[in-house]
Amino acid sequence: DEEGDTLETQSVKEGESVLPPDYSNDGKVLKRWDHALFSIISDETVCPVTEDIGDNANVFYADAVYVRDGENVNVKVMLDGKVDCCDFVLTVQYDNTLLRTKECRTFSEALSVADEPESGVLTFTYDGSSLNEKTEIANICFEKTADGMYASKLVFAAKEIHKRNADGVTEYTDSVAYETNIFILC
Repeated sequence: DEEGDTLETQSVKEGESVLPPDYSNDGKVLKRWDHALFSIISDETVCPVTEDIGDNANVFYADAVYVRDGENVNVKVMLDGKVDCCDFVLTVQYDNTLLRTKECRTFSEALSVADEPESGVLTFTYDGSSLNEKTEIANICFEKTADGMYASKLVFAAKEIHKRNADGVTEYTDSVAYETNIFILC
């Protein structure tokens, strides 16, 4: 990991792929791993590549996802950073030539989701109580529609983010949204 500790040791046959260990680090977004995890031909040390959330307000993201060919892609959508919002609209754009939404579970009945498979866009709309801490927004399960090894991206865009001020009046607030990498390994 980033502190130099070994998270996991794996043995593989030459030319095979490995899945990375589960990795989570509060305050950071996992973007990818620093070496290829496929066609392994020698001993390698692989480290996470992360991005600090820092003091950003209302950060929407999902950590990078690695799966083997034939498996579904499960993506956990998070809201983190200095969380302070009472409503938002979040779009998640996906490559509909490679992925199809199989299921989407949300954290609250106040969060609705609409899937537009022909354009590859999921739209989340939240209008509920104020959120003031790290929250799992949704868990999206995608089916792959193509075979083989490939990489894809999910593009997050947050808009219409509001918070309530001390007087209870709703006002616009800041947000940050990241891209997420999805890697399908053979």
